[in-house]
Amino acid sequence: MGYKTNISWCDSTWNPVTGCTPISEGCEHCYGAAYARRGLGDWSVKARKFCDIWEHPERLSQPYEWKIPRRIFVCSMGDLFHDNVTTGRIVDVLTTMQYESHHTYFVLTKRPERMRQIVKRIATMPPAWPPTNVWFGVTAENQARADERIPILLDTPAAHRFVSIEPLLGDIRLDWIKEPSHVIDALRGYRAEVNSLEPKTEHPKLDYVIVGGEKGANARPCDIEWVRNIRDFKVNVPFHFKGYGRHIPPGQEQGKIDGVEYREVVAL
Repeated sequence: MGYKTNISWCDSTWNPVTGCTPISEGCEHCYGAAYARRGLGDWSVKARKFCDIWEHPERLSQPYEWKIPRRIFVCSMGDLFHDNVTTGRIVDVLTTMQYESHHTYFVLTKRPERMRQIVKRIATMPPAWPPTNVWFGVTAENQARADERIPILLDTPAAHRFVSIEPLLGDIRLDWIKEPSHVIDALRGYRAEVNSLEPKTEHPKLDYVIVGGEKGANARPCDIEWVRNIRDFKVNVPFHFKGYGRHIPPGQEQGKIDGVEYREVVAL
């Protein structure tokens, strides 16, 4: 498991932890849960359900075995920062990424609070943090989740940060992320007080944006205007459009926006 993947923005997946539980709207038709229901992969063990969080210490060495540099999606079949994953295992995974630095790792979570807490603690210890080969990201399927999760991601010590907007379930403004008293332009790297004449201040920003519609029999539609708006506001941030999912808007082609493919990938 994990040597190759069909996920368009990475080369391989690595699952030292598997399993997750629903936490927001994007989880409703989770591909991992569907995979588990069919009894595939790790879930060929009938006693296991997708909601069972399962640590796999025997997989910690996988990146050491891959000699050619790869873009690796970490925990594609779970959430590394789930509450039921032990802190020790999370540290083991982060340590492996730090030392196997010829690979580029993408860690995606819907639980950025725990990610920030653990990463900030690690950042105070040697070796030097943050490693340049590790990208931390959050899933943000609509504006509410973007406003909730992206500020926490931007407050997490990291060399690179990204957002995965999949499934895209509504119109999203990444240049207008709302906090209680401030707004963040997560694409240009500014923060400003709402209704204030005070100048905007520099702020960490997103370094990569991934967008995709929902797949599967019960998939919710992905509006072409939502996709165009993200594309048009992304400024100079690399943009990767996976596709519309099950419902392709009239006049469009799968994986293309108005006839153009946007599949930028991060350089190794």
